[in-house]
Amino acid sequence: MTQKEIVKLIKVDQNTITNWKKNKPELYEIVILGVSNREKTFENIPKSRKRIEMLMSQLFGFSTQSYFNWKREAQTKRKIISLLEKYFTKEDLEEFLESGKWEKFEAISGLNSEEVKDLVSFRKRVIKAVQNK
Repeated sequence: MTQKEIVKLIKVDQNTITNWKKNKPELYEIVILGVSNREKTFENIPKSRKRIEMLMSQLFGFSTQSYFNWKREAQTKRKIISLLEKYFTKEDLEEFLESGKWEKFEAISGLNSEEVKDLVSFRKRVIKAVQNK
């Protein structure tokens, strides 16, 4: 990866990279190593420890930096990010990415909205009854 690509990826200017290389060689080496191995590093993270940004980047097929850019725009343009973060857990996204399905939805996919409301109401009554015991 070239220094220009690194500058663009980590959002610093060329002078910063040059300064690190000249005056902070350890930092420069860490940055270069981290950037060059970032894909391998993410592949080695156990699925249970993957961060939401990695899951989102897999879901949309773009880089984690693009996810952060979209997240910044979530309130104005990219409402899909807000929707996914509000209603889906990390485990839900992992399940979908692994299987192409989301079991919670599969269980209710054949029901109409009234049947779903009845199910939710029933669940609430059960929970309340259990809590009152």
